[in-house]
Amino acid sequence: MKLLKKIYDLFTDHPHEVGESYFEHLSEALVIAARMYCCFVAQTVHALFPFIPPPGGTDIETMKIFCHNHSPAERKRRKNTIVIKEKDTTY
Repeated sequence: MKLLKKIYDLFTDHPHEVGESYFEHLSEALVIAARMYCCFVAQTVHALFPFIPPPGGTDIETMKIFCHNHSPAERKRRKNTIVIKEKDTTY
């Protein structure tokens, strides 16, 4: 049983530290990895063929904003934000 607990802790300690479940953390990490991979491919193509401009959203400034918006603190803040929608009164 202790071995199973240690294995479980390996997969859940860090996600719990940032206030997420294992699967929430997994999905966020995969989104970040996919975005970074797309940027890598676009910038590599641009490096090899400088006449092909990289697509928007793959530059460093945009990636800094993306990384900030997906940081653990920002995800936690969004998770704890209450959104109140106005009641639709049109008939």
